[in-house]
Amino acid sequence: MAAPAAHHLNPHHYVHPHGQTNGQPQPGIPAAGEGGGGVVADAAGDDHEHEYTHSYYPLETRELTTNEQNFIRAAQEGQLDHCASYLNNGLVDVDVQDQWGSTALMHAVNKRHTSLVLMLLSKGANIDKQDYRGITCLMEASWNRHIDMVKLLLKNGANINLTDERDYTALMQAAEEGHHQVVQLLIEAGADLNKQEKKRNYTALMWSVVEGHPAVVQYLVGAGADLNIQDKYGFTALMQAARTRFLAAVLVLVGTGADLDIKDKKNRTVYDLGNQQVLQAIEKGKRELKRKYLAAFAQEKGLAQLHPDTINIIANYLVITQ
Repeated sequence: MAAPAAHHLNPHHYVHPHGQTNGQPQPGIPAAGEGGGGVVADAAGDDHEHEYTHSYYPLETRELTTNEQNFIRAAQEGQLDHCASYLNNGLVDVDVQDQWGSTALMHAVNKRHTSLVLMLLSKGANIDKQDYRGITCLMEASWNRHIDMVKLLLKNGANINLTDERDYTALMQAAEEGHHQVVQLLIEAGADLNKQEKKRNYTALMWSVVEGHPAVVQYLVGAGADLNIQDKYGFTALMQAARTRFLAAVLVLVGTGADLDIKDKKNRTVYDLGNQQVLQAIEKGKRELKRKYLAAFAQEKGLAQLHPDTINIIANYLVITQ
């Protein structure tokens, strides 16, 4: 089999090389490729892998029949009647996979052919089928911020906590890309907030921090993500925010109660990892946390009419002891 043409991709971006069948490019559809990327040096002096690449080539599988090739191509092009004809006449299996492991449903979801997606599901297409990278339809739609497809797939029972070959869930992928609306949809549908992938032990919250997505950080924190989980280096999301000088995240995480005393594997706390601006953000976050404790305590105990100095003493005590 001839190797696919080289093509530079976003190192994280999942691109289905839909344009080839058994190594032969289809007319008018680009050939497949592979991505490039590397290692980002740790701001604190570690060789901290920030991202890695995935080279993606078709596998040596059985040769598709002509009917199967035409069925897959019809799905790519959104030809509902053609796809239905192949299925109704028993010419193909609805979940037949091309050499990348992609099914007709995956192609239809990727190209946002809504009517075709619904037809394929009605014919029994496996909504959770994984391609040879472990990618599902929901992961693909989440990564690409295809909100309409995410909603459709969730409504039809897609499994939100499946993982790909990198051990990423759909939520991690959406958080990494900063897709706030997708993150919200997945969380509302019951996505695991605190799942850690196996390479770096990152959570969705950590991905949103290291990639610099404040809206996603805010939403994940508000949804109850564990603030104090540590990655393979011992970093929490707060420590990662300090290292990358992500001040908005520092403020949100400290202001929500992130532990300031956790140590990484080099025995450093967040105070050792940040610059002066980070330290100022930490202090601002602590004041915000104090205000939250104060408001909650006053509301719970009905003490809003107390003298402000008395309330401040109580609030300071709460911040210290909680």
